[in-house]
Amino acid sequence: ADQVLLMSESQRPFVAPHVPAERIRTILHGVVSTYFTPPAKREPRGKFRMFMLGDTERDHEFAAQVAAKLPADRFEWRIRTISHEKSYYAGIPVVTLLPRLTEEQMRAEYQQAEVLAMPMLDSAANNVILESMACGTPVLTNRSGGVPEYVNPECNYVLSNDRRVDEWVEKLLGLERNRAAAEQLRPATRAWAEKFDWKRIAGEYRAMYRDVLARG
Repeated sequence: ADQVLLMSESQRPFVAPHVPAERIRTILHGVVSTYFTPPAKREPRGKFRMFMLGDTERDHEFAAQVAAKLPADRFEWRIRTISHEKSYYAGIPVVTLLPRLTEEQMRAEYQQAEVLAMPMLDSAANNVILESMACGTPVLTNRSGGVPEYVNPECNYVLSNDRRVDEWVEKLLGLERNRAAAEQLRPATRAWAEKFDWKRIAGEYRAMYRDVLARG
């Protein structure tokens, strides 16, 4: 290979033994921040609304354990995933399992959630995290894989990898009691996500190709 591209430094240990260091480059993943944008208007607040999307490397088993400890009169966790993951949430009243979403419906879910609450088993790049942040919605996740490269803890919530149910429950209860805390992060979350706009990331790809071609 003339060049190996990583989307996270967490991938480097798997590649480094096989490829010369000068042929490895990390370019972080991008987001279409002109489509994934904050909403013109936020819906009236009722229950504390969370969103989770996807199945690959999502820790649905752990999410279900957290959901089971949240009061249903104060929380709604809206989750879209594939069928075999849905069984984890059977009988948990705070969980609303969503059908297949259109692009517009998915964007609306990001925009209207208080937080994207998504525990991860592992992560290099993650479209859902980037799209949520571009919509101004803070992310609540764990320090897994490349998450620290993508999720700024100053405008999001990054917890440990210890899979401590009580840690997640305590954080969510605190956010529900003080909803202004997450709401106030929305402008900074959006500003952070703009760093990952594809128009900027594309420049890094162009630079990579120039470097490779210059090597002959």
